[in-house]
Amino acid sequence: MKKLTAIVLSALMLTAFVPVQGYAENLTEGVEVIEENGTTILRADNIEYAVNNGGHAVPVDVIDKSVTSVYLPAEVNGYPVDYSVGGYPDTDGNTDGRASQEIFSRCKNLTEITVDPDNTHIKSVDGVLFSANGRTLYAYPPAKAGDYVIPEGTGLVAGGAFWRTTGLGAVTVPESVRQVDTAFCYSSVTEFIGAVPLVHVSSLRFCNDLRSVTVRPSATGTVNAWFFELPSLEYAAFTPEVIVEGDIAVVDCPKLKHIDLPQSIPQKSGLFDFVIRNCAALESVSLYNGQLDSLYENTVLILDIEQCPALREITIKQIPYVYSRHPLALSELPALERIIVTELPQSAVAGTNPADDVVFNPFSVGENRGDFTVSGHLANTNLRRWCEENGIPFESLDKRGDANLDGDSTVSGAVSSDKEHMVMVAVNAK
Repeated sequence: MKKLTAIVLSALMLTAFVPVQGYAENLTEGVEVIEENGTTILRADNIEYAVNNGGHAVPVDVIDKSVTSVYLPAEVNGYPVDYSVGGYPDTDGNTDGRASQEIFSRCKNLTEITVDPDNTHIKSVDGVLFSANGRTLYAYPPAKAGDYVIPEGTGLVAGGAFWRTTGLGAVTVPESVRQVDTAFCYSSVTEFIGAVPLVHVSSLRFCNDLRSVTVRPSATGTVNAWFFELPSLEYAAFTPEVIVEGDIAVVDCPKLKHIDLPQSIPQKSGLFDFVIRNCAALESVSLYNGQLDSLYENTVLILDIEQCPALREITIKQIPYVYSRHPLALSELPALERIIVTELPQSAVAGTNPADDVVFNPFSVGENRGDFTVSGHLANTNLRRWCEENGIPFESLDKRGDANLDGDSTVSGAVSSDKEHMVMVAVNAK
């Protein structure tokens, strides 16, 4: 009996000293150390780490990219394991953001990223990599399937976080998110609901499966309104409280039929300004006259709607007391039938009386733009004058008593119709 007990105790002691590969607090077994261009590289358990200037081991590559799961320990060779949006440090101590974007996105079969619970810098939430405080979403496994709701409290979705996903469905972004960056480029997202905060590049570009976007306000109070190269996009809507700051671009969206743009604060950024271009199925556009305004007195904005062969109707809605000298440029719109103008901004140099505005041209009409009629109020004398000078038919909204041209000339009908128009900002006609 004593002999049997001794054998059992010996076995237990041996087990206690055997390191569990990949699940030890400080991973030391099988670690390969390489000095490369002044940087310490650690290769351990299928992950390559670079030791940054702060003495943290930052993952920079997955060696076998066919894996379905990766594990990040608390430490490797005594270096705390962290994750940096910047990625691999260069010889000057700077970092290249592109390096980190490719760490996990190249692993086509990856369904989960797990982290040692003793790690104080990063954590895993349902297989998704976050900062330890949960404020930054770093990486979503490319093969993780289904819809995903980003947790409330997340402030940043890092660049490349959802790159090259293959099974991702609908994504909901909470109001707490202040920056999306390039997070969803090249992803398989099918429906996007939530905030698209203002960023320097389009966060939804190259999402070939994206069919629907519903934009809500972000914590910053402003959002990005770039819909760029989205071949499957059919529906795009903004909730009424959304305000766009910066450029607006709806470009190369061949299936989008209608878009109703929210109020905006246009700025001259040198990128897109305001443009709707090359949308083959687009039938109607609605925008506010504030989008013809500029914060810069001596800047000429580019306000283009062009290369939309199915576009029949443009509606310009009113924001009172907006002044501008920037026209809306129209070209290559062969099906254009009507421009409905509830009010246009007046020239900043002409005062408040529309009749005195001799420099403001509401539209710049290019070639191949169809035979259209302008509908506006009689009080907007500069609009009527422009129509006469350019041989464009003018139809009075006052005559019909129907500001929305919906056939209801009663006051209650006009109010309810306008309210509905403001709330249902985009309709995907079947």
